[in-house]
Amino acid sequence: MRQLLVEGNWAANHTVNITGGDFHHLVVVLRRRPGDTVSLTNGRGRTGRAKIAKISRREAALVIEAVRDADAGDRSKIVLCQAVLPADRFNFVVTKAVEMAVDEIWPVVCERCTTRAVSLLRALKAAKTAVEQSGNPFLPVIAPAQPLEAVYSAIPDHDFVVVMHEHIVSSRNDWRKVNPARRNIWLFVGPEGGFTGKELSVLMQGRVAVCSGYLGPTVLRSETAAVAATAVVSHLLGRYG
Repeated sequence: MRQLLVEGNWAANHTVNITGGDFHHLVVVLRRRPGDTVSLTNGRGRTGRAKIAKISRREAALVIEAVRDADAGDRSKIVLCQAVLPADRFNFVVTKAVEMAVDEIWPVVCERCTTRAVSLLRALKAAKTAVEQSGNPFLPVIAPAQPLEAVYSAIPDHDFVVVMHEHIVSSRNDWRKVNPARRNIWLFVGPEGGFTGKELSVLMQGRVAVCSGYLGPTVLRSETAAVAATAVVSHLLGRYG
């Protein structure tokens, strides 16, 4: 664990109390003791350095010594619109999305989804763990699962859509349309079996500018495509320097 996620607008010289599972992990698993230093984040860009002042039976008191706010600036957001998958696979996508600093995750219910519900509690738990392990100071927004048409209707006109589908190969250079001048990038990844023709029509022929994402001739599993496509988009947006 690189940092501990502690929600709130805490500041230097504030005391925060750690209880429950976080307390167990901090004291029992990591064996931290009074006087040890702990890194914190509030999941909204604020990070801090804190010192353990006191440990009781079920609670640890941390005094915050220094605070820093990360500036996301005006960069384009990456919104991952991931087809709903079985829980373990969907939460794998959530974990990797957090590690790669995706800004929002929208579970999408598609016609070929074998699972049509997402446990937001489990997804948020996976996201929290990923924030703590990766050092990402931003906890992404995770929306409730919605039909594809509802997700598409929520996209602002000036944003940009990337659709991952193994059969859209007519323009392999479409990736070049993804650039930092775009407002926000909505990355759609389908279920096993891909999007249906009707769903592709909604995404590819709608009101929002769009390109197809092509990752080669082999068929990727949905979670593999999500990770690979997010990495490509992040690179094209200049997030890797």
